[in-house]
Amino acid sequence: MLIISLSILSLIYTLDINYISQYSSIDLKSLYISSLDLYGFRLKNNETGNIILQPFQDIDYFYLCVNEYQLSNPENYCTKKTNLKANTDNNLGVYPTSITSIIFLFHEELQMKLFFDQSIFKINIDNDLYYKCFDFFSGYNKLTFNLNSDLNYNTTINIQLFTNISTNIKATLVDRNSQKEYLILNAQKINYFYTLSHEIDYSLYYSQPIGNDVHSMICMTFSDYEEYFFATYTHKIPIIFNGTYKFYSFLEKEWNVSSEYYPTTFYFYLNESKYINCTYTEIKNNSRNKNYCSLKQNEDINYLYSTKIYSHRDSYLLFELFFEPDLIDENCHFGKNLIFNKTATEYDPYEHYIEVLKEVLTYLIVIMTLIIISVSCIVFCPLLYGKCRKK
Repeated sequence: MLIISLSILSLIYTLDINYISQYSSIDLKSLYISSLDLYGFRLKNNETGNIILQPFQDIDYFYLCVNEYQLSNPENYCTKKTNLKANTDNNLGVYPTSITSIIFLFHEELQMKLFFDQSIFKINIDNDLYYKCFDFFSGYNKLTFNLNSDLNYNTTINIQLFTNISTNIKATLVDRNSQKEYLILNAQKINYFYTLSHEIDYSLYYSQPIGNDVHSMICMTFSDYEEYFFATYTHKIPIIFNGTYKFYSFLEKEWNVSSEYYPTTFYFYLNESKYINCTYTEIKNNSRNKNYCSLKQNEDINYLYSTKIYSHRDSYLLFELFFEPDLIDENCHFGKNLIFNKTATEYDPYEHYIEVLKEVLTYLIVIMTLIIISVSCIVFCPLLYGKCRKK
């Protein structure tokens, strides 16, 4: 019996259980431990705060183990947690410094996120395509996000805040060395751009309201530009509330477009969007020309839209895109992804002529249809009215 027990312990000590970083999306499907016939992972302990678990589905029970030997019999040695509801913040408590890591064991495939409510989130802002979203179902005061960068030039942060209840949420951007405040945001929904100086070490403090069925979210996007930039590479940003989002575009040298007048096709994709409206302004010297975008929906891919715009090479375009996606809900764990890019080509007069001709024919058909309907009403309505009078 002793030999069997030692063999089990030896097996347990050789188990390779993956470490998971906090606030990542965890899919247990890829974390199966065959020797235990369970799904599981490790989390490095942070004794300064409570572990908060956010399951995407209801959880009947799972085990928390703090020592390797407990894995030989989790039913008796580990802590059993029961009845966790989906899309809630579940407080699992604080673990002392003597515990270096905590092991989570589940009997079924699930998806979840977790974090420490008093820990400092470290966010690397050096990648232009990088963004991070956090959502919460309970009230927290001054969650801390340290913005780390090795850049030697200024960059731009885009902060989006939203809550589903009519109470303000608050974010404060400070110099974490001097605690000098540079920016205070306080509203129910916010979409704000701010230029970060590369000489300052920033922290963002975020506080959200407490309420029944509350769901609040903060998203941070980092780039070299103010507002969103339409580029030839595919860009992705989160959209977390209904509203107008601003983009801009200009002629880039690497396109090698020689014509003075040239077309650009802009593409954007936002799943589960109920309504999209688009206007753009061509800005050249001191003149501004505002127009509505002619949106075309892709026949094969749902929620993929495009618009072709002709502009001058020494001008730039400023877009205002209004999106009405499904608001953050129980199935929105990282915001709705808006994906966009563009392509530019040389000006082709023949192609442009065909496009204009198609538009003119479309307008003529609509106008003729309206005229026919109007004439029909003028001619036949009095006759029908007269017959009714005679009867």
